[in-house]
Amino acid sequence: MSEGLQWLLANGNILDWADYYYHIRKWHVMPKKNGEKHTYLQYVKKDNKAEERYDWEFLEREFKENSHLIDGIILKTGFVKDANSITALDYDPRNDPNKVGEKIINSILEIQKDILVTESGGAGIHILCEYDSELKNGLIKGTGIEIKNNALLVLPPSGHKSGTNYRFRRNYVS
Repeated sequence: MSEGLQWLLANGNILDWADYYYHIRKWHVMPKKNGEKHTYLQYVKKDNKAEERYDWEFLEREFKENSHLIDGIILKTGFVKDANSITALDYDPRNDPNKVGEKIINSILEIQKDILVTESGGAGIHILCEYDSELKNGLIKGTGIEIKNNALLVLPPSGHKSGTNYRFRRNYVS
């Protein structure tokens, strides 16, 4: 692990993490305000198809000027022009009464050792994968798994309504 990433894990604030996600991961991120995953920023569309990332100067200003309101970072999943596009699986065990989703998630994690996994401040986990245009947003009935392919996902170290923070479970190294 690089010295810079070690420092970030030990000392990084929300702006430092946003900078990492934007510049190192090349993700389309935006601030999360007051515990909500709403988009107070307007998406910029081109060709009515591709989302474009905001420029860093705009995002940095938003994070700094509204720092008293910002408690996290949101990732825009799905295709984003000029960015590393992401498809995510959002697993919530509270919606998996028969543990079917748990078996699916555990199988994915066993097979894909290098996949990026985060934990929500609650009981859920997020699996972040390379973008796949054939996957659509939606719940997989009875599994507690939601495919996020044109949706918003909260990233570490954002705050969660439970009072804890989102965190990396494994593979945070770029």
